[in-house]
Amino acid sequence: MTAFSSALIPMLAPDIDTDQIVPSRYSHRADTEGLLDGLFHDAKVRDPDFILARASVRGRSIILAGPNFGCGSARESAALALKASGVRALIAVSFGEIFRVNCLENGLLPIAVSPRVHEEFCALYERNNDAVVTIDLDAGMVGVDDGTLSHPISIEPFRLRMIAHGFDELGYLLEQLPAISRYEESPQVHETVRRRLVT
Repeated sequence: MTAFSSALIPMLAPDIDTDQIVPSRYSHRADTEGLLDGLFHDAKVRDPDFILARASVRGRSIILAGPNFGCGSARESAALALKASGVRALIAVSFGEIFRVNCLENGLLPIAVSPRVHEEFCALYERNNDAVVTIDLDAGMVGVDDGTLSHPISIEPFRLRMIAHGFDELGYLLEQLPAISRYEESPQVHETVRRRLVT
C-alpha cells in the first residue's frame, strides 16, 4: 500500500472524542463485527442520515476531520474500528495524541495539516463532493492528481514505511533478523563479548 486514492468523508465537527467513535460499552469487542457495531453507534441511532450511514460515502477511505479528532480516552478500539470500516487515513488540523499513536500503531494514517491547508481540503470537498484525494506514502505527499493541491505528510518516514509495508514494530524487527544474525556472528561482536567475560 504505497499509494491509494479516495473521495473524502467529511466529519468536520471539533473535538470528536473516542467515546463518540466507539462508545465504552463496545470497547471490549476486538472482533471485526463488534468493532463495526460500535463505530459511531450512538451517532447513527440519533441521526439516521449520519455521514457514515450514507450510501454516497460507501467505499471511501479518507476522513476529512475537524480539529482535535480522537480526543478523550486512550481507547485503542477507536482506531481499530475505523480501520475495520475501511478507513485508511484521516486529515485534520490536530488529533488527540494517544489516538494519533494508536492510529500509527495499527496502520491508520493520521495526517495533521495546517489550518490553511485544511481549509483547502474543505474547499475542494465543497466544490466537488466526489473529488479524489491521493495519498502517496513513498513520496510522503497528500493531494489531488492534477497538482493543484499537494502537501507533505508530517509523519516520520519510518512510520510511513511501516504502514506502507504492513509492518508493526515486531514485524519490522523480524524483517531485520538476517542482518541481526550477521551482526551477532561477526568477529567484532565475539571479541567484544570475550573481553567482557574476561574482565
